Parts: sequence; structure tokens; C-alpha cells
Amino acid sequence: MSVLAVGDFYQLPPLGKSKPLCVYEEGMLDIWKDNFQMVNLTQIMRQKDDLVFAELLNRLRVKRKMDTLTDEDRALPTETVIDIKDCPLDALHIFATNKGVDEHNRKTVAALHTDFVNIKAQDYAKDPTTDSMSLLNRDFVPKVNNIQETTNKDGGNPKDKSWIINEGYSKDGSRSTCEESAFQHRV
Repeated sequence: MSVLAVGDFYQLPPLGKSKPLCVYEEGMLDIWKDNFQMVNLTQIMRQKDDLVFAELLNRLRVKRKMDTLTDEDRALPTETVIDIKDCPLDALHIFATNKGVDEHNRKTVAALHTDFVNIKAQDYAKDPTTDSMSLLNRDFVPKVNNIQETTNKDGGNPKDKSWIINEGYSKDGSRSTCEESAFQHRV
């Protein structure tokens, strides 16, 4: 049997306390070293149009903690740093935590949209004896997978599928919420 495994052993480790997937430990079986032949790719494809930046990334990729950066390598990444106030809203923003992403998304949505409908989430459970859905009577809806108790949505276009929480459009384009219709669904 032949196995082709593709990856980057210089990939950044996971955030937090998670351990990288491929770390050599003394006395442990090393599947990669013992059973695979390593082939290094030499042609840069992702940054092929910006050779200076690509070469910097490769130097940083193999740099050890005790190695010093050249003045040029230190200056290049900071040349394009701009203040967040000057950054376009539609530019890619990278955050280390979900909390930072949520805060940025809230600010961006508030800046881009003004016609909001606030829909209170309703928690339903399926009754195993009757197979019907019933509204749970409680004052809170648990936060699951970062879905908040309420969801803000702009009053947008039914063809725009960037939102979908407890609301829908009929064929004639009129809006309908779960409270207004007999339709109930599970999230």
C-alpha cells in the first residue's frame, strides 16, 4: 500500500494549550520519520508574484528563536501595517480569539446596516412520546456554538442568504417569522 501525505511541518501550532500534531518526542514512535520519505517542495506558488515577501516568509519559517532578524526582514512586515481606523471594513481581519471576531463582526454589521429586526430566539424540544415540537418554557436559551440568545439581522433581500434564523420569506416576498406562522423548526 502506498500513502501520500501532504503537509507543512513548519505550520504554526494551535492556539492555547493544544499540542501540535507532529512533534518529535524522545522514546516515542515517530510514524513520520520511520515510515515516510520526505520530499521538500522548492517552488513557491502562493506568493509567487511577490518574491521578496515569499523569501521573507521562508526565512521566518525556518528561523530559530536565537537567530536574529536582519533590519530588512524586521522592516518589511511593518511597511503595510495600518491603523485599524484606516482599514476598510471589507478587508480581511484576523483575530486570535472568537471574542475578538464577534466584537469586530458586531461593529461591522452595525456600520453597514441600519434596518434591523431583533428576533428573540425560541428553544424547542421534540417530545419523544408524541413526536411533536414544543416550546420550552425558560427565560434563557443556552449559548451553543456561539449562537447568541438573540440574533440581529438587517431587513435585507430574500435572495441574500447571509442570514437565516427563525424567519423566512413566502413566494410573494412578504416576511414571516415563526411567531406569525405555524412553521416551527429545530436549530
